[in-house]
Amino acid sequence: MGLVLLAGVAVVGCSGALAGDPGTGGSGVAGTTGAGGSGVGGSGGTPEQSYTWGDVTVQIESLASSPTSLGLWATDDLTGETTEMMFPVATRLGPSNGAYARALYGCNGPVLQSVDVYSCADPGSATMAPGCLAASFRETGVTGDFILPDASHCVITAGSGSLGLPSPATPPPAQVATAIGGLTLDCASSAGARRHMTVSFAIPVQASFLLCNR
Repeated sequence: MGLVLLAGVAVVGCSGALAGDPGTGGSGVAGTTGAGGSGVGGSGGTPEQSYTWGDVTVQIESLASSPTSLGLWATDDLTGETTEMMFPVATRLGPSNGAYARALYGCNGPVLQSVDVYSCADPGSATMAPGCLAASFRETGVTGDFILPDASHCVITAGSGSLGLPSPATPPPAQVATAIGGLTLDCASSAGARRHMTVSFAIPVQASFLLCNR
């Protein structure tokens, strides 16, 4: 998929609160309202770094953008019925209280290792609410879960699209670091349920680095 996406840079305070104006926060429980805007931007310049992980492209660009929301459209492969969900962005991290992303870089320079995208607060919890998404992107492929209405896990089996991340090197002090993405994901449950999902977002992103062995 040929989306070219941008993101701005910012900082996270010691208390976990986000600087700047990240938009409306919330509990991370899925809504059932309309789709709203896509949150996808277009590029006017050359990315600082670009990664191609299977069918997913990740670009690092130092261009400003503000977090708005995460939208998810999940289509049941059997019935063709589509459910639309909107998730508010996190206003704090560690722990989070809404949708956010996490970028992991290597210890020797800012070489991207993985990107995680979460639609709800407290990712990885066994009690994630129905509609919540947790997806991880790396060179070896995409993994993760989408929680179905009956609270069962729909395991992500494939993904494509684009992610845009800010550079972790020079965050300005008064903006929120924002990840922007447009993705399609497929998942399957152990009971045979299948979903085809479209995900579009502009959400806060937290950067971390691996520790080097000296």
